[in-house]
Amino acid sequence: MDASPIIGLSKAESLDLLRGLFGEIRVTEAVRTEVFARKDLPGAAELTAAIEDGWVRLVANYANPAFARLGEGEATTLAHAIMVGGDVVMDDRAGRQYAKAHHMDVIDTVGVLIAARATRLVDELRPLFQKLRERGFHIAEAEVQAALEQVGET
Repeated sequence: MDASPIIGLSKAESLDLLRGLFGEIRVTEAVRTEVFARKDLPGAAELTAAIEDGWVRLVANYANPAFARLGEGEATTLAHAIMVGGDVVMDDRAGRQYAKAHHMDVIDTVGVLIAARATRLVDELRPLFQKLRERGFHIAEAEVQAALEQVGET
């Protein structure tokens, strides 16, 4: 799991959706460092609580030269996923392309929200998208509209 979805879902007060969808989540040290870079922003307190609750597991950074052009969080997340398997939760476009090229299942923040709605972990997406926008998390309007259409909230 990369930093951006942790921060975004925390801004929407919905980090726990990951637990409902995936059970345990693994976060590399590099991702933790990115989230904790600004402890005053959403994500740090929520990630700490999730680690303490035991549904987020902190894992060591792994290097893989195939991901050298990515940021450290993305690179270590992908390297870990190759080593142990599992889905990747990542917003970074280049990182998602690398994941797909390496035959990994990858989902972004919007995909997490859609999956949460599909599994009835949330009743509506519109309020979550509104919180994200109000709190400075950028999602393209076309992507929001496509997600709302997909779940029948148009």
